[in-house]
Amino acid sequence: MNGQNAGVLGRILNTRGGDALKRTFYSTAAKDRGQAAALLNDENTPYPVLWMLLPEIDALGLDSLLSPRNKIACDVTRRKLRKTYGKTLLAPEARSEEDYNALRWMFDTGRDWSPRGVRLELFDAVMDYVAALLIEKYDDAEVLVAIAHLVFRRRRQGRNFHDLVWALYRSADPAALRAIAEYLLSRDREDVVLAAQLLPGGDVPQDALEAQERYQSVLRWIEENGPYLYITGEHFQQTSAPVFVDFDEEAKYLDKPISPKGRTPLTPLTDEEYALLAQFRALPEEERSLLASYSCALRQRDREAWEQWRHLGAAQQVMAARKGFEVM
Repeated sequence: MNGQNAGVLGRILNTRGGDALKRTFYSTAAKDRGQAAALLNDENTPYPVLWMLLPEIDALGLDSLLSPRNKIACDVTRRKLRKTYGKTLLAPEARSEEDYNALRWMFDTGRDWSPRGVRLELFDAVMDYVAALLIEKYDDAEVLVAIAHLVFRRRRQGRNFHDLVWALYRSADPAALRAIAEYLLSRDREDVVLAAQLLPGGDVPQDALEAQERYQSVLRWIEENGPYLYITGEHFQQTSAPVFVDFDEEAKYLDKPISPKGRTPLTPLTDEEYALLAQFRALPEEERSLLASYSCALRQRDREAWEQWRHLGAAQQVMAARKGFEVM
């Protein structure tokens, strides 16, 4: 929360704390409700001010004087705190630019704030909810990197980050994975441990050299499998070592990008692709993995050769893949 551009109320919160903010606001409202609302509605006022003053806003009945942005923010906050949001708030058909802008304001001005006191977990829960809405409802790719950084900042501060991780991985976006991978290179050992836990495959690097090797390996994995990633549904509430995303071997074999949430092709399969898939599914697991990897490697190296290879029978594809990997 930038103190220089935080409006009058934001500067009071930054420099004098929450109690002084409440006293000043209540005193102003007692003299002039319109002036109190105008201070809240200042475009530079950050969301933490609204969070701190929500009881006063309710007590003074100021909702009707709030700006559209602040009304939406108050509504989202109350829904989360009262757990009355249900599934409808996530419904894509209910999206609006006004709602989106309010959510981004809440997240952008609130993510770095560290409130003191017993309401810390409640504030974090609202931030987690806002992050989930931005990803799940608005497919906001820009916010992913900031959420990834927030996960690690929360870990350092001893604050809960599990719901934030769940929200982050709802996107299965390679940008989120790359942002997490950067922490493999951190000087903070616990950052490295968490990054290794959140990323696909591999143990925790034991030194800087292993960390660099793991980092490069993860980047290659993301580059190779990005179009075929899907959400597994695993999370920390289920297991201590969840696999949040994985790649679909069938999609990788066919070079058929999929929807991460539905694990379904973005474009319909052709009759030829259905035939290829049928012979692929009949193979043992080890050979399916071989063909998926080789299909991707050959396609990147020589598209024409890949087109010829994919028209071979399954046994011939396997034989060519084994020989091909020997010379690659």
